[in-house]
Amino acid sequence: MSTRALVLTVFVAMTLLGGDAILAQATRPGDTMQLWEYRTEVARDRAVPPESRGEPRRGGGSADAMLNAWGHEGWELVAVTRREVRVDDTIQTETLYAFKRPTRVVSR
Repeated sequence: MSTRALVLTVFVAMTLLGGDAILAQATRPGDTMQLWEYRTEVARDRAVPPESRGEPRRGGGSADAMLNAWGHEGWELVAVTRREVRVDDTIQTETLYAFKRPTRVVSR
């Protein structure tokens, strides 16, 4: 085999393989993008129980029940932020839960 034939064969092979690689990248499933819906939920808890101060209990449910309810509706917990705030000589803990769930898929 002559050098010209070898160079021509290598050139044709590289051109075909390069074209296949470009086509394989353009038609893969990664060309779609997932859109998300977001929701936040705030849970507040006082260091002194409201019943001991003569106040009715607010909220009516624990954080576990709230998390389970959102999970059954397809929401995924993605972040939890917690902070303490002083309110009327008591410490109030405020927890922020961030959720997301898929809405639809679009092409890029």
